[in-house]
Amino acid sequence: AVPRHKWKKGFQPETLRFFWVVRHSEIDSFEWFVELLDDITHKVVADRKAGAITPYHRLEINIYVTSVPSTTQIVRQIDPAKAAAKNMVKERRANENKLKDAGKLDTYLGFGMDDIKTLIKNPTVSSKEQASLQYSQWGYYNRLPNRLGYIYAYNGRPQWDQIFNAVRENRHQGVQEVGVCYCGAPRIGEDLKENCRKFSGSDATFTLNKEVF
Repeated sequence: AVPRHKWKKGFQPETLRFFWVVRHSEIDSFEWFVELLDDITHKVVADRKAGAITPYHRLEINIYVTSVPSTTQIVRQIDPAKAAAKNMVKERRANENKLKDAGKLDTYLGFGMDDIKTLIKNPTVSSKEQASLQYSQWGYYNRLPNRLGYIYAYNGRPQWDQIFNAVRENRHQGVQEVGVCYCGAPRIGEDLKENCRKFSGSDATFTLNKEVF
């Protein structure tokens, strides 16, 4: 709801980081969810192009794949030009009935659902490298092999201490409160609660909220 509707109305937060942990064997069962993430990505790009949201609005989708087969060794390298030529035809045919508004076609990103699923099923970058890659200056200015648009895929579980530290160090100037919302296993909630306590201080407070659906 935040990137779809509230950003255009000026609601906070300006930075939205989404974290999803999924078992490799269950990826196909969540194809509907991957499609939703792809749709949100297109929506944000369309709104940014139209000037409906500011450059300060930032979306980041982090996917962590667990129990990945040991045979997964392919490094995902993306060539935007080739991807655009190859997948535009494929996407338009596969999603013809869903692309009812011309806006989505105009915001085509050069990759589609097949590319996202391939990226997720072949997560070659360890989650332990996230802080040194994604949250570094090098990662900001270079195309990472585990990235498609706003989507990042990692092999392994989130390294919450590294993530919380990176969020604390890279938050916008003047931002003192960071909201943390989660829905899932109680163990994840315990880890998040501990890190909220650990990284909160006089200049930054992490507030944990549990979502129940």
